[in-house]
Amino acid sequence: MLQRLFLILKPYLPKVAQYIGKGKNLANKDKLDFSQIKTQITEEVFSDQELVKNPDLIKEYKNILIENDIVPNQNSAKSLIRYALPNLSTTAKKNYDEAAYSAIHKPKTEKEKKISSLRMKKMDRTKQVLTNLNKAKQQYEDVRNIILNAKKEGKNIHLGEAYDILTPNMKAGTKSGRIGEKFDKNAKKMIELWGDDPEVIDLLNFIKKQREKYKVATSTSKSLPGTIHTSKIRKWKHMRDKFQHYFDDPLEAEHTMMRPDKYDLVDIGQTEVAVRFREPDYLTTRPRNLEKNEIVKDIKMNMFDKKELIDALEFSLNETGRPNPNILTQIADIEAKIQASGKRAEDLGLQIALTDKPTGKIKYFGKPYTSLVQLKKSLETEPFKDGGFASLEEVLRY
Repeated sequence: MLQRLFLILKPYLPKVAQYIGKGKNLANKDKLDFSQIKTQITEEVFSDQELVKNPDLIKEYKNILIENDIVPNQNSAKSLIRYALPNLSTTAKKNYDEAAYSAIHKPKTEKEKKISSLRMKKMDRTKQVLTNLNKAKQQYEDVRNIILNAKKEGKNIHLGEAYDILTPNMKAGTKSGRIGEKFDKNAKKMIELWGDDPEVIDLLNFIKKQREKYKVATSTSKSLPGTIHTSKIRKWKHMRDKFQHYFDDPLEAEHTMMRPDKYDLVDIGQTEVAVRFREPDYLTTRPRNLEKNEIVKDIKMNMFDKKELIDALEFSLNETGRPNPNILTQIADIEAKIQASGKRAEDLGLQIALTDKPTGKIKYFGKPYTSLVQLKKSLETEPFKDGGFASLEEVLRY
């Protein structure tokens, strides 16, 4: 077919040679002559009954025009044909229309099908990635709103709790993935796509900070040997069993230092200090023990914020030589919250020891009751069984 095309084109080559390469420098008469020659070539090509059987005729005609310098590129070849169409015979126009239709609707080769399929899959993946990132962005905005709205109400909730509110009954593994590896992957892609958008960067930085606070407030304790942690102390089991019937809620032996903080001590090489907190130190009720977990969470999250503010205060001192009064106010507010949590622990007869991991320093909050009588009086709920306070005091030999 290419040979047949060239045979049609060959007689015209000497005629077009005088026009090739001159472009805009051609006189108007020469431009018209050149245009008429190209129309004549097109007429012959699309009037040839053998050539029009070829579904690739238009493509091959464009290529041979370029190869013989009649036009410089595919766009020019396309323009040549369009310009010639109105001046073609009815037969040539009909053959061109059929050739154009065949070119569009011809069956694809296996290679073309594979390439087309890969392109479509790539486009689908790109669309899906964009859809997923927009969903993730909305999710992070919702989580931020939950945390900030809770803060306005005086509540201190961490990232995990925000996800629990956003998606109730979420599996622990799913939540862990969203906070950890899933967020890292999404953040990387979001920066690639929207790195110049300050709102997106602020959102990602907010979630990153909240993730750090979440880790501080909910650090998972690893298993500790019995030399460092135990709850099986006969003394406390005896006391619990002896006095349980005076209390409506279950009594529990509680450690001053919780497992995560003991592990932090072990992690920085201060195992001998962790051993000091091996055994439970006092009895309390299960509801108060659970509230202790909330108090510890609040203190840790507020201490995290306080440390960040102190860093910001030091920066302002280095930059201006004077402390930023707004930061000082924020530090005072957070310190008041920490002290309030400590007072709440003391009111409940709870003592808390927290480890400052980098230094190994231990900070104490609250204070345990000196006796179970104090615990019972503080509950102020149901009257004593078997005779009231006097019975408990007698048993305790007060």
